[in-house]
Amino acid sequence: MNRVLTAAAVALMTCVAPASAQTPAATPGANLRVSLVTMGQGAPVWEQFGHNAIMIEDGATGEAMWYNYGMFDFGAADFWPRFARGDMRYWMASDEAEASLRSYVRANRSVWIQELDLTAAERAAMRDFLVWNEQPENRFYAYDYFRDNCSTRIRDALDRILGGALRAATDSLPATNTWRDDVRRLTAGDPWIYTGTELAMARPTDQPISRWAGMWLPSAVREEVRAIRRTGLDGVERPLVKSETTLYLSTAPDPLVEPPMRWPWYLLIGVLGGGVMAWLGRRSESSRPARLGFGVLGSAWSFLAGLGGVVLAGLWMLTNHTAAHANENLLQFSPFSLVMLVALPLALRTPTQAHPRTARLALVLVMLSALGLLLKLLPGPSQMNLEIIALALPLHLGLAVGTASEK
Repeated sequence: MNRVLTAAAVALMTCVAPASAQTPAATPGANLRVSLVTMGQGAPVWEQFGHNAIMIEDGATGEAMWYNYGMFDFGAADFWPRFARGDMRYWMASDEAEASLRSYVRANRSVWIQELDLTAAERAAMRDFLVWNEQPENRFYAYDYFRDNCSTRIRDALDRILGGALRAATDSLPATNTWRDDVRRLTAGDPWIYTGTELAMARPTDQPISRWAGMWLPSAVREEVRAIRRTGLDGVERPLVKSETTLYLSTAPDPLVEPPMRWPWYLLIGVLGGGVMAWLGRRSESSRPARLGFGVLGSAWSFLAGLGGVVLAGLWMLTNHTAAHANENLLQFSPFSLVMLVALPLALRTPTQAHPRTARLALVLVMLSALGLLLKLLPGPSQMNLEIIALALPLHLGLAVGTASEK
């Protein structure tokens, strides 16, 4: 690791010669070097999608600065209230490049550096824009997971300097993946985050997007910039990327190229859980342990489904988290399950009075879940939530069978 860190420092030192070795620049920006820096995945959920920055090296001063967006502070007094409302206030900031690169290498995150073939005027304009953007009155912006994040801000800054060339080359071309596809493949290594994001993401994340919109991911910006070619002042067409260096390659597994197919596993978990509930419910008349087990499992599932439904409904109706609006998973995780959380213990305690209503409520929950599956068979757009249906429908069915078996 020490050798890698030393290599990072040497790489930066060789990028910019000392000021004494430089010839005074006749043109603003002549001594500047602009690079796109892309970082791979990290372990925390907010690092699993990668990161990027613009690095500007000044040959006249020997200074190498790094500008990046997507800065936030968990400890800020208004962070969590804003997060809950979907009104997040992020900012951009600069830092000394070598220290920043060292931190990513220490975190075992891959680092790629692409030097951009820009004119002196474009390099000066990029520096001036980033310095302006970092001013306190300009640095803050309203964060959006897919439309306005650390990567799209870098994309937009590059496109601004390129006179719209990046957007022109990508906006009319379809991306390979949807937003959901990219989230699924990049969170595949974390089952809890994977399931949580699958539950929260709604139909907006399933719509086809352009390659321009696909640059919400830093890795996509890296790929698209690599493909751009421009005609220089001498009339010769050249790649935008003048040189590319892999500064550090992570020892972690590479992210998936395509989203995984996991609905059979969710179905297996749902069938096993639903089957156990149904079996315990059928035995509950003659077995007190079975009665207790059915009550515990049924209540646990009702709590999780009901709480999930409340969260999904709140994201839709009370927040600006547009990616979670009109979520069909409300048919699987319904707030009505919280009523079952109350009705089920009453049915177990006094079945002759509470059982019929509890059984009807369980049947309604099954029908809502089945409706979500039916929507997949109808023509027109549909939310990609087969994994959530595969998990929830057997659980609802098992609870309904077990409740109907109560005497």
